Amino acid sequence: MSPGPATLSMAAVGNAFGFARGIPYLTGCATGLILVMVVAAFGLAHLIDLLPGTVLIVSIIGVSYILYLAFKIARETSNIATYDKGKSPGFFAGVLVSLSNPKGWAVMAALFSSMGSMHSVLSTEMMMRFIILCVIIVLGNLAWTLLGDRLSRLVADPRKGKILNRIFAFLLVASVIWVLLL
Repeated sequence: MSPGPATLSMAAVGNAFGFARGIPYLTGCATGLILVMVVAAFGLAHLIDLLPGTVLIVSIIGVSYILYLAFKIARETSNIATYDKGKSPGFFAGVLVSLSNPKGWAVMAALFSSMGSMHSVLSTEMMMRFIILCVIIVLGNLAWTLLGDRLSRLVADPRKGKILNRIFAFLLVASVIWVLLL
């Protein structure tokens, strides 16, 4: 739930397109992060080590999409009356953002690095971790998208809304740069 490329993109989508039109995107982000969690928990991340080019290719695609999304959001007016005009990012865009988010991979790898055997992964304790994390992921995505939507409702002036969108776009680009530098 901490700020990063995916969460800031959800707030920006909520701000630019509204909460309801952001639901497919936030659902895709949640699905992508849950996929990352499953991969990390089952120790399949070492497969990525076998194909090192995969990480680079997915990262380039993901960063490119996030930069495109930032550009698109910066151009939106963030005015509730204009929500119908632009096409908001959908489910698969959200999945792509989560799958290419290094922060998500790092967090899930850290959370599940101590699991050990497949038996440990399939334990009741592990299933409880999965359930709790899924709830946190969904609630966090809802909160970030709703935050963006509510901010747009506070800004009635389209010029101020455009400035708010540009701030979100800048923060989105900055979060990508920050993650790439880590």
